[in-house]
Amino acid sequence: MRSVLRPAVALVIGLALVAVAGELVLRALGLGRPILYDNRLAWGFRPLPSQTQSRWLGARVHVNALGVRGPEVGATRAPGATRLLFLGDSVTWGGSYVDDDALFAAVAARRLARDGRDVEWLDALVRRLTARHEAGEPSPWAVDDAPAAFVAGQLRAIVGLELVISRVEAKGWLGRLRSAFSW
Repeated sequence: MRSVLRPAVALVIGLALVAVAGELVLRALGLGRPILYDNRLAWGFRPLPSQTQSRWLGARVHVNALGVRGPEVGATRAPGATRLLFLGDSVTWGGSYVDDDALFAAVAARRLARDGRDVEWLDALVRRLTARHEAGEPSPWAVDDAPAAFVAGQLRAIVGLELVISRVEAKGWLGRLRSAFSW
């Protein structure tokens, strides 16, 4: 009995030590502090407001008081400021290992600020599309399941356009031809 018990205890202790060492290594790399989400069915996954985490290799991820990724801004736009709201899924969000300064939204805001504009930027709708489309799957896929090289390649493929709108023409009666059942 002793000959079986001693190796079994040694195996359990060894596995526990490996698990603790693995946990410490992952925390040192920044994977021990996840972004916290509210996952109510009404809106899918939404990051909880007012949190800042240092993630993978020191990448800073900040979710402001409005619940979107980006710097703290007021609920209303400051007079004279241009406010940019980037809507998208995981590519816009940048994953939880892309630093706030490297996000497409931050880069675009810096580009506009070079022209002397006062720019506020926000990054919204985080992972809602992925969560919605994967919800019915037996093993739902998450953005963090993708290899870092794949996500980095997707980020490099983003093309930005700057459109200057000088005039808007519209007619208010265009919707009058719709029936109540066309919605």
